[in-house]
Amino acid sequence: MKPAITNLHKVAIAGIPIVLLTAVILIPYSPFFTAHTATLSLGITLDLLLTIPLVYFLLIRKTNIPKTTLVPVLVLGVITGSYILPEAHQQYLIAFKNWGLPVIEITIVLTVIYKVVTTIKKFKKVHKKQLDFYTAVRETCEQIVPKKIAALLSSEIAIIYYGFWFWKPVPTTSTTFSYHKNSGIITLLFAFIFIIGIETYVLHIWIEKWSLITAWILSGISCYSAIQIFGISKAIIKRPIRIEQDTLLLRFGILSEVNILKKDIAAVTISSAAIPEGEHQTTKLSPLGDLDSHSVFIDLKKPYTIHQLYGKNKTVTRIALAVDQKEAFVTALTPSTTTDKQE
Repeated sequence: MKPAITNLHKVAIAGIPIVLLTAVILIPYSPFFTAHTATLSLGITLDLLLTIPLVYFLLIRKTNIPKTTLVPVLVLGVITGSYILPEAHQQYLIAFKNWGLPVIEITIVLTVIYKVVTTIKKFKKVHKKQLDFYTAVRETCEQIVPKKIAALLSSEIAIIYYGFWFWKPVPTTSTTFSYHKNSGIITLLFAFIFIIGIETYVLHIWIEKWSLITAWILSGISCYSAIQIFGISKAIIKRPIRIEQDTLLLRFGILSEVNILKKDIAAVTISSAAIPEGEHQTTKLSPLGDLDSHSVFIDLKKPYTIHQLYGKNKTVTRIALAVDQKEAFVTALTPSTTTDKQE
């Protein structure tokens, strides 16, 4: 385990590269730069693309900070060089933008894919069962990139995976529970896709009269939104609620999830009663709010955090959710909870 970062180390990690960058920015404004423009431009380029990133790497190498944070440092160097160097002396900078950055981006994507596949294979070998893809990709991304970026990256990868790659039926067991059959949420999401399709067609025809480029940009955004909704709807079907030996895995596709220890469940109640207005400690597992119904309430002995799409979180002590097999769900949790029907 890597040692915790001290406050002094944090200052050094941020401060030293900033000092070096400031010194580099000031060089073009010195009289000496005018007399030796070509030589100093090359030196500045090397400092921005090599020296400063190398110093930053040495500062973070023994910490938990992902090594991929080097990429923003390099991008900052490229942007800085584009502003402070004369255009006639940016050939090395342009070469790095055209060749270096794409190679780095592709390497990061391939690394994520490799680590996800390796993690899943290792898990299946040890535990003899299928590891949830979204869990694997999120944990892998968090090891490679900062958490906020990891949340965005893993969500986008999961949407494509569940939408277009994962077609196998999910095995049904006594400890897995679907939540989409009785709620009508899939029908609602596909209705959204249909509406997006109609609106995209109409708007494209209307807007292309003024700007063809704008029309295609907006159509592209609409098509991507439809792809996202399709991936989200597939994930709802492919990621059921699961009860493991000592943990309840609550999921609503990739939109939200929380893992709850069974010992921390105070009660499970079959009820479709509305959540009182202003009740901040009670929330639906589904982030779609009133667009989706619920049939079960779970009361918790202590606060738990529901993790939502793109890194959003919400802390609650009571969760409302839809479960198709609600009686069987409550029965499966009966040893550590109490049941009270309130239809």
